[in-house]
Amino acid sequence: MKKDLTAFRTALPDDVGAIVQLVNCAYRPEAGAGGWTHESDWVAGARVNAQQVLEMLCKPCSVVALGLIGTEIVACVHIEKHGDDAHIGMLAVQPHRQGTGLGKQMLALCRTVSRRDAGLR
Repeated sequence: MKKDLTAFRTALPDDVGAIVQLVNCAYRPEAGAGGWTHESDWVAGARVNAQQVLEMLCKPCSVVALGLIGTEIVACVHIEKHGDDAHIGMLAVQPHRQGTGLGKQMLALCRTVSRRDAGLR
């Protein structure tokens, strides 16, 4: 079932735990779990930890954008300025919501934020 994100916002330090849980669940779920971003067969351990996410939030020219449905964080992406370009990473969507277009909505947000806020390509 397709459901659009209802809001976007910039992550705050209080969101670190939810971001870590979302990213690790999306990329390194338990054995047998679904989702197309599953890396558990190739790489062991957590994809990201709280210290890494906090560093992203505190770094200049870096933002972690959150996608919400209601008040629930269901997607995230890291956007960082490098010269005249914006680099993205850590794009994650809850596994049971993957394939519903939420990742595309987050990528569209990246393009908008990059062009509007930083004049990046």
